[in-house]
Amino acid sequence: MATIIGTDGDDTLVGTAGNDRFIGSAGNDTLNGKDGTDTADYSKIGVNSTIFIDGTLKKSGGLGTDFLVNFEKLVVDASAANNTIDASIAPSVPLLVGDASVNANLETQSFVVNDVPNIGTVEFTFINFDNVKGTNQSDTIVGDSQNNLLFGNGGNDTLSGNRGNDILAGGGGKDVLTGGLGADKFVFTNVFEGVDVIKDFRATEGDKIQISQAGFGAIETSDFSYDPLNGSLFFQESRFAILENRPIGFVASLDIQIV
Repeated sequence: MATIIGTDGDDTLVGTAGNDRFIGSAGNDTLNGKDGTDTADYSKIGVNSTIFIDGTLKKSGGLGTDFLVNFEKLVVDASAANNTIDASIAPSVPLLVGDASVNANLETQSFVVNDVPNIGTVEFTFINFDNVKGTNQSDTIVGDSQNNLLFGNGGNDTLSGNRGNDILAGGGGKDVLTGGLGADKFVFTNVFEGVDVIKDFRATEGDKIQISQAGFGAIETSDFSYDPLNGSLFFQESRFAILENRPIGFVASLDIQIV
């Protein structure tokens, strides 16, 4: 196993046929793991990072943007907040993703890309990430014990916050949202995004429905109503969510936030 370390300049680093470990640094670098099970290690870089679905890795703090090729494991800095997996765009190769969807699980540190053109399924291990943004297809995204931001984007997504005070935004499509333990926010930016199902709204845990004032055209919480018989949430005459557990005592003025 080789350990490969770059400089703070713009490097091109190429691995061996074995299981290599690349130490991330500043600069706009290209890292190619080649054969074996290879690890890109940014655990000591001191800033947060965003990995895009095409292998582009952006480091905050002006440290540059890297391109990762032939890697199976990525480790980012656990001391930095808001490390993000962003499958919503592919900055360098927009057509690479095609109709791919993702299964992301921050608890198990697993990231799987499905239906990659000419390849099929690709599996990765992503360590120390906080947030996930999905594709325009139907994704499955699971958080962990941190305060996660989970954004489904397009498609009929399944989002599960697990533990922590999570933010879940289904985006377009008919999404299924489960907050899990903690004070979770279920975010709706537009009344026409699709009717989402919220599995476990619990005001006693501090859960909130967060509404975009601009996207809905909402002025007051009196514009919203709740039907306890079937759990439907309405903005004026438009249903935008279903609280599947049909919580008793849901009060729009207390449980809905307009931002």
